[in-house]
Amino acid sequence: MRNITTKLLISIGIATIFFSIFLLYQTYLLTNKRVREVVEQQASMALKFSLAIREYIAENVRPVMYKLLGPDAFMPETMSTSYVARSIFEDVRNEFPDYIIKFASDNPRNPANQAGPEELKVIEYLNNNPQSQRWEGAISIAGKPYFAKFSAMRVEERCLRCHGNPDDAPASLLKRYGSTAGFHRPLGQIIGLDTIAIPMAKIYEKLWPELLKAFLVSALGLLFFFLFIVATTKWLITNRLTIISRHFVTSAQQSDYLQIKPLELKGKDEICDLAVSFNTLADKLKHFYSSLEMQVKERTSELENANVQLRQEIDERKQAEAEREELIRELQGALARVKQLSGLLPICASCKRIREDSGYWTQIEAYVRDRSEAEFSHGICPECEEKLYPESPEEGPKQPE
Repeated sequence: MRNITTKLLISIGIATIFFSIFLLYQTYLLTNKRVREVVEQQASMALKFSLAIREYIAENVRPVMYKLLGPDAFMPETMSTSYVARSIFEDVRNEFPDYIIKFASDNPRNPANQAGPEELKVIEYLNNNPQSQRWEGAISIAGKPYFAKFSAMRVEERCLRCHGNPDDAPASLLKRYGSTAGFHRPLGQIIGLDTIAIPMAKIYEKLWPELLKAFLVSALGLLFFFLFIVATTKWLITNRLTIISRHFVTSAQQSDYLQIKPLELKGKDEICDLAVSFNTLADKLKHFYSSLEMQVKERTSELENANVQLRQEIDERKQAEAEREELIRELQGALARVKQLSGLLPICASCKRIREDSGYWTQIEAYVRDRSEAEFSHGICPECEEKLYPESPEEGPKQPE
C-alpha cells in the first residue's frame, strides 16, 4: 500500500469508526445515567407521596376518627395508613400496571400486602441494620429487572396499640383481622416496607429506539464529517502531494538535468514551500551541472593535451630506447670481435704468419680481416725502404694507390 491517499483515508476511516463507537458508548452511558436519574426521581416522588399519605392519615385523620368513633373503634378505610395508601395507588397501578407501589410485610393483616422473597431479604437486612431506614438499587422481582426504593416502617410507641399485645387493640380491629396477623411486634422492629419498584425493561424498550435514533443521527453526521474530511484532505494535501511526487519521479528520470522543469503550485502553505524549495534546488542543480560540464570540458582538453605530450615523450623514449639497443648490439658485436682477436696468437718470426686453431698458417692480414672489420693497404716504412732500395734513397718506391 504505497498510495498516501489510501493510507490517509483508511486512517481517517478507522478513527471515525472508533470515534463512532466511543460516541455511541458515551451516548449509552449518558442516556442510561439520565434514565436512572429520572427513574430515581420518579421512585423518590412516588415514595414521598406514599409516605405523605401515611403521615397525613396518622397525624390528621386517625385522631379525628378516634374522637368520632371512640377508642375501641377502628375503620381501616380512614384509619389504616397502609389501607388508605394502597387504595389510592390502585388507580395509579391501573395506569401503570408494571409499576409496583405497595406496602409489604412479613406478617400482614391483608394478604395483598404479603412481602415477596426479595422484599423479605430487604426486611431482614434492615432488621439486622437498625441504623438504616431505607434501601434502594437494582433488584430482580419475579425474574424482571426493577429499580426499587424501600422505606422501613418500624414499631413506635403509637404503633403498639394495633401491633403490640392483641388485648390492647381496638375490638373492631380484632373482629375484622383477628388476633394473630400484625401483632406481637417489639419496638424498633420492621412492621413493613413502603415499596416503590419501577420496571427497567419497559424503560429500556423505550430507550433503545431513542438510542438507535440518536446513533443514526450521529452516524449520518459522522458520515458527512468523514466525507468532508476526505474531500478537504484530497483538495488541500493529497492531490498536491501527488503532483509533487509525480514531478519528482519525472525529474529523477531525466538524463539531462538541464531539462528539469520548475514545479508550478499555487498557494501559501508548507506544501507550496516544498514546491518552492524544489524549484530553488533544481536551479542550483542546473547551475552546478552547467559548471560541472564546463569543468569537464576544460579538464578533458587538458587531458588531451597531456596525452599528446605524453605520446611525444613516449615516441622519443622509444626512439632513444631503439638507439640504445642498437648501440648495445654494436658494442656487443665489437666486443665479440675483440674477443676473437684477444688471447695468445702464435706468429711466425720470419714470415709473420699466424697459426690458426686448426693448425694452418694464415697471413696476418687475412687473419685480422676475417675476424674484424679492418681493411689493409700496403705501403713501406722508411726503414724497410732503406733496406730494400738503398740505391734511391731520395725517391723511394711509389705508394700503391
